Amino acid sequence: MGKLCPLLITSVSAWRRRINTSVQQRLNNPKEPTMRYIGIRHRRKRTKEGEARPTQVAMIVQGKRKTVIYNLATEQDELDFVRGIFPTKYRPPRPEETIAQFQTWQIRWRKLDREEDPASFSSYHLRQERKQFFVATAVPESFDGLQPGDVVSLVLGSSADLFALALARRGQDLGAHVLRLTSNVLNQRRPSGRDKEEDALTLAELVRDAPDLFYEVRPRDLKFLRLRELYRQRTDAMREQIKCLQRIESSSVGRIFCTLDGGYPEGSLKILSDSEKANDLILQGLTEERDRRERTLTKAVEELDVYTCLFEPTTGCGPMLSASIITAISDIRRFPTAAKLKAYCGVHVLPDGSFPRRRNDEASNWCDAARSALWLLSTEQFVKRPNSAWGQKLRGYKAALRQRHPEVEEKLNKKGEMKKFYSDAHIHKMACWRTATRFVEWLFREWWRLEERQAEEQQRAAA
Repeated sequence: MGKLCPLLITSVSAWRRRINTSVQQRLNNPKEPTMRYIGIRHRRKRTKEGEARPTQVAMIVQGKRKTVIYNLATEQDELDFVRGIFPTKYRPPRPEETIAQFQTWQIRWRKLDREEDPASFSSYHLRQERKQFFVATAVPESFDGLQPGDVVSLVLGSSADLFALALARRGQDLGAHVLRLTSNVLNQRRPSGRDKEEDALTLAELVRDAPDLFYEVRPRDLKFLRLRELYRQRTDAMREQIKCLQRIESSSVGRIFCTLDGGYPEGSLKILSDSEKANDLILQGLTEERDRRERTLTKAVEELDVYTCLFEPTTGCGPMLSASIITAISDIRRFPTAAKLKAYCGVHVLPDGSFPRRRNDEASNWCDAARSALWLLSTEQFVKRPNSAWGQKLRGYKAALRQRHPEVEEKLNKKGEMKKFYSDAHIHKMACWRTATRFVEWLFREWWRLEERQAEEQQRAAA
């Protein structure tokens, strides 16, 4: 692996340089539109306390010293920016101007007071909701957004996935580039003294001066971004179904215990609960929704080359379990080494040789979704398929650990308590985690090889 990773990273670096070359070619071509470098710092629109946190956009126009800053307060603003119709300046509507030509959500309205007569305003500028009248006070005068030739930069693996997906898809039609940067590189290249609140400007400057640091969002990457959203929708549907099941069970218990005629027939709790589950329309709808989400997710997973080349041939890796691992990792380009991927997945080994787990006063900054999926893969799939390749590896690790520790030992743990180690259950758990670690190492190596082949194919297509 030590010899393979530099080759892979070198190949990807060469692919990055090709992006830089294409950008420079457009800069030197006078027929091309004016180059604009756009940095986007995506944020959740509001905190739990209600504080506004708009998405920040910084735009540097080639040949001009002025930098334009936009704040996208809502997802609708983000969509308008993707479509190139984000309003940047407003004006009052003209007296006899119809405002039907403007998007309704982009018109600014004012509620009329009770003493104001609607007839005193132009009928073109009025809107009525039940008995309340509203009058238009401002309409968009100028617009901005994604344009042909734009170079857009965002952070890789953040909350900006949906925004990046929409930008990249629109950029394919317009001839714009959407590039993404890992957060570690952004932290390293952030100018000293500049706050994180200005990351949009930092991204715009970096994509202008060092585009080889970025990864361009390719057509195949759009499938990964879409998969994450489909997996989230399936997870939400499954959670709602579980909540409904728990609500029906609780209601059944309450109905029996709160009956006024007494009796409390023995064994009727489960019968009543099952009957209500079978006839509950809400539960039926949620079950249908979950099944529909799973079918859509399965179809999306099966379209990925990562699944068909790596996960599907692995015994025990079905579409749902594979989707949980793929969506947790998201993009293998975020991890230049196997050690970083193992630490992210929580299957690494600590400096003292122990395996990580949640302890007080110790950092546990791994991805819970990836760690849980890998644990299920080892304990529910590899264990129950002992004749598979990974099942045999797990059995081999158990045999080696038992040979190294033939007897149960008692020693002090980190808390100073006397505990038993290397029991059958302990050996089994150690072997499962070690198998998960080796699986992540294998996945890192093969996934990067797949990326290398894709880079080579892209290079041949460009030639």
